[in-house]
Amino acid sequence: MAFLVEQDYSVQIRAEIRAILTQTDTSLDEAEQMAQAEISAYLRPRGYDLPLLFGYAGSSRPMDLVMRMIDVVLYHLHTSVVTRATPAKVEKRYNDAVSWMNKINGGELDPDFPKITVGDSTPTLKLGSNPKYFKRY
Repeated sequence: MAFLVEQDYSVQIRAEIRAILTQTDTSLDEAEQMAQAEISAYLRPRGYDLPLLFGYAGSSRPMDLVMRMIDVVLYHLHTSVVTRATPAKVEKRYNDAVSWMNKINGGELDPDFPKITVGDSTPTLKLGSNPKYFKRY
């Protein structure tokens, strides 16, 4: 199941423009996969549970992530159309999304995303040494 749904796009782009940008259904799917991979690269080092995060559906999805993902998808769709330059608004929103992801990656922002939990708190590596030997001859 896809993280983004068709209604998510109506907030930022008109249906006619979206139809021009997505001349095939696969181009939208590919752009969404590229955006998810790009966002995942920024979030993974901070320990977020990405399969769980991108598995949310409906109103349980973090809306700030939905908005940033749409910005990235629209940027990728606009850059795939070679006959026009990317609109300044789309490029600015993409740069803002990348800046947001950089702040998360750098630890400046800590969104309320699920973190990876370790199932067993028992250490997997035991450190220590042999008992000290006191006898001297």
